[in-house]
Amino acid sequence: MFIALLSCVLGLFSVSPALATEDYTFSINSLSEFEVGQFPFVNGKAITFDNNPVSDVQIQVNFPSGVIKTSTNSTGEFSVSSPTPTDIGEYTITVYAKKDNRYTNAQITYNGVESKPSIIQESQIEKTPKSNENIVLDPFSKMIQQLEKQKTEDVKREINIQEQFNENGKIPREE
Repeated sequence: MFIALLSCVLGLFSVSPALATEDYTFSINSLSEFEVGQFPFVNGKAITFDNNPVSDVQIQVNFPSGVIKTSTNSTGEFSVSSPTPTDIGEYTITVYAKKDNRYTNAQITYNGVESKPSIIQESQIEKTPKSNENIVLDPFSKMIQQLEKQKTEDVKREINIQEQFNENGKIPREE
């Protein structure tokens, strides 16, 4: 199943300097498909042209099943889900945004689709362990193999030292 992420830039707001708000962009995104029973959702973000978040943008999201009102948080983001799960069909979500008496809106359309059962196929191939005798390693793999061998030996040596220390109470000297 192919599910696309839909995105939309709602608008560029130019606000007068007297209001002390910078110009910013507002974008929304959602999936193109939701399975029957899933709750459709919309995410969005408001940022300045310098990538700074814009908080307190008033948001109204009109789902086919109801209206949700929220605002962007301190990171300039919002996320809302439909109050009810989706059914089969094509639906439109309309998002309205307002900041400093400036408005914009955008729409995203999604499809409600039937749940598709997952088919898990088990492999019937018999796997036989193979010998390492015929494998030719490249120089890098040989180096990794040597490092692993050295690491194993170092761990064994450390364990041996620790065991001797636990028995004698002294750190043994290597000979």
